[in-house]
Amino acid sequence: VNLSQSMGDSCTLGSYLSNVDPWYNSNISSLGCMIHKLAKLQEMNPERPKDPFISDVIAYYVRSGQQPIYFTIYFVKITFNSMTKDPVEDVFLTHLEIEFPEFKQISASVKDKQKKSCGEVCGAVISMNYRKVTLSGRDVDVGISVRTSGAQINAVPSSEAEDLNCLTLMLNEAPTKTKSLGGESKIRTSNIKIRTLERRSFTLTLDRDSRRTYKHVQSIEVSPCLDPGYCVQKTMRSKFCLDADKDAGLSKYMSKALPLPINTFAGIIN
Repeated sequence: VNLSQSMGDSCTLGSYLSNVDPWYNSNISSLGCMIHKLAKLQEMNPERPKDPFISDVIAYYVRSGQQPIYFTIYFVKITFNSMTKDPVEDVFLTHLEIEFPEFKQISASVKDKQKKSCGEVCGAVISMNYRKVTLSGRDVDVGISVRTSGAQINAVPSSEAEDLNCLTLMLNEAPTKTKSLGGESKIRTSNIKIRTLERRSFTLTLDRDSRRTYKHVQSIEVSPCLDPGYCVQKTMRSKFCLDADKDAGLSKYMSKALPLPINTFAGIIN
């Protein structure tokens, strides 16, 4: 595994676990970059004797932790601008990034000059349809169009005070972003559809892993992964009931989402 590719993803989960679990913060996060340095040394010299300390600490944590934290796994459907290329389905856990390559090459100084001269930002026009998550629980469906050179979607919150079952979307350009989104600097949602409205495509990267990069993308649909057991129950019910959209029977008591539980010493009460 290329450490430079996986480090960002692992640090995202590690930072969150450090915030909610004091034992993890003191015994694992305190090691800092030592874990990656030792792994790199082992990668460069496979015959070097392995240091069991880190593996023992992590193994103890995995075996002894009994309070789970449930991270949401997200499904993404990717549609390309080529009619001959079939849509692709993938998943991500921590991060999704959208970039328009032609605007990525523009230097920051050029952007600043354009902002000062005309108040606009270089970028492509995209449409976003999403369900806005609010603290009151009165979620509303929103549809807007904005101009941007890219966006990031974070699935893991920066602190335990934020909802773990919620996506946070941020656009690259803050001035345009706050104006287009009604003064808000970010979007909080559980599912979202993004589509480019111009004859442009964007590049999509999942979990900051360059091996999971998709080019020439026209649109994406993001939503929580459904539990296979729930899907089976829905399928079986649809064979015998015309009103299969409503949850009933066993599916009524099953969790729709497919979580990734990580056992800790602290845990989170949902």
